[in-house]
Amino acid sequence: PRINFRNHRKLIIIDGQLAYLGGFNLGKEHHGLPMLRDTQLRIQGKAVAVAQARFLMDWNGTSKQQKVKNVDVLFREPVVTGNTTMQIVSGGPEQQVEAIKLGYLGLINQAKRSIWIESPYFVPDDSLLDALTIAANAGVDVRVMIPKKANQILMAKASLFYLNQVVANGGQAFLYEEGFLHAKTIVVDGKYVSTGTANFDIRSFKLNFEIAAFIYDHRIGKTFQKLFLADMERAMPYTQKVIKAKTRPKQLSEELSRLLAPIL
Repeated sequence: PRINFRNHRKLIIIDGQLAYLGGFNLGKEHHGLPMLRDTQLRIQGKAVAVAQARFLMDWNGTSKQQKVKNVDVLFREPVVTGNTTMQIVSGGPEQQVEAIKLGYLGLINQAKRSIWIESPYFVPDDSLLDALTIAANAGVDVRVMIPKKANQILMAKASLFYLNQVVANGGQAFLYEEGFLHAKTIVVDGKYVSTGTANFDIRSFKLNFEIAAFIYDHRIGKTFQKLFLADMERAMPYTQKVIKAKTRPKQLSEELSRLLAPIL
């Protein structure tokens, strides 16, 4: 139903030449939470036109009347270009395929050495969880980081349930302690990166309107690896010892929250 849909994209386009894309919100929804740790891309070059086209489609899609006409004048040749390979991928309930999730699966399935994930929430479907499990069992360094404290209790509990599965299957997990981790990033083998607005959860893949950049560049990959390692210094390891120390009521609350995961 439309009432359950949400435009979760965060885009700023300036003069058709510069785009900002990522997790940053403009609003009061995080008021009262600890300091945010987020990730935002600053994009120049041909990819800006793709992001701007997405904005205009959303803008016109809010009404039966076309609100922006003669859009050709808004698409100019980029002043600055580079050689980084990048895809801008949109996802939403109007699509027949879960484009961003398929992009994530593509990155995970080609991993040879490492898969490092940061997300405010971690509620994967079976295909993603299976892909991470297969990778970890094949010797790939699988790491997942979420915030220790989140603003949605049920989602946080469901996330812990799925972190338990990652740890049980040979991956590593971390709880970020210095504020609210709001970044949504994946870095694979230090050379493939995705970041954008989509959380690593079923709602973002099926019900939200999202946007993500997929980047194929070892220099940017190394930068994202350094960011992850810096965040690890501000995070506590979430180990089997931590999991086994939980009380039975706490374990049960995580299991029950998991049952609600598809609609959270």
